[in-house]
Amino acid sequence: MFKNKALFLKETGHPEWSRGGALDIGFSKQKAIVSYAGQQLFLNEILPHEIGHLVLHDFVGTDYKIPTWFNEGVAQIFEIGKAEKSDLIMKLMLRLDRYYPIESLGKIKIRYEKNAELVELFYAESASVVNFLIKKFGSDAFGRLCRKMSNGESFESAMSHVYKNVFTSYSDLQKKWIQYLIR
Repeated sequence: MFKNKALFLKETGHPEWSRGGALDIGFSKQKAIVSYAGQQLFLNEILPHEIGHLVLHDFVGTDYKIPTWFNEGVAQIFEIGKAEKSDLIMKLMLRLDRYYPIESLGKIKIRYEKNAELVELFYAESASVVNFLIKKFGSDAFGRLCRKMSNGESFESAMSHVYKNVFTSYSDLQKKWIQYLIR
């Protein structure tokens, strides 16, 4: 725990909007959750979020390319009330036609984004899509998706195998997610 935000940002290299991080500590394979003093939502948001990253990385492995949006979406599902809040935000954003095409979520370098509104949209959409996969198709299918990625398959390939009767591409996933939210 760093004593203030400035020190946290300096020592971790995290973006200005960051409130915490899950880090691998060198060759020892140990992991650490870092943040800074004074976080009011540490126990309800930051700690569960960072634990979510660690759980996903332990399950899928860090040798494989997990899309950033998926990684962040999973981590947010661990936060208290975040899935429901993200769905509400995205229902509004969809009505305003303000969302990222899911395929483009994977191309966003969110660590370098300075616009707080775009960061919030990225995180809300990521959590909402992951929540959709779990709520609509169940945790067993979600576990199979993660296992396929841990076996080296890309997200899109794993998705097309696990959800083959429903969607096989990002555009199909996007259509089904939007239908689910605006039902």
